[in-house]
Amino acid sequence: MAPFGGCTQTHPGTSRCRLGGPSTPSMAAISRNEILRATQRLGRSIWKKGTDYHARSRVEAQMNHLKLLGDRIMSRDPDRQTAEIQIRIAIMNRCSALGQAEIKAVG
Repeated sequence: MAPFGGCTQTHPGTSRCRLGGPSTPSMAAISRNEILRATQRLGRSIWKKGTDYHARSRVEAQMNHLKLLGDRIMSRDPDRQTAEIQIRIAIMNRCSALGQAEIKAVG
């Protein structure tokens, strides 16, 4: 995958995606074409495992949950902003803990 602005594109695209032609020589198009070739060659599930795509997906889901608690930080003071974010994260962690199964050894 080619770097694009210091980052790499890691979205596999849909099953309808086609390679870009010579009329789209940008770095983003080149990176996208490389990803499409890799998913065609390896298969989507192997490509996802090889690029840690699931980790990216989980981070995006957590950021979405964080944004559901409020789109903005209300405080202006940096210390209060930090406290506000820590409270939101504590709420998210508590909600996650409520949804996790408790595993105990038997016997």
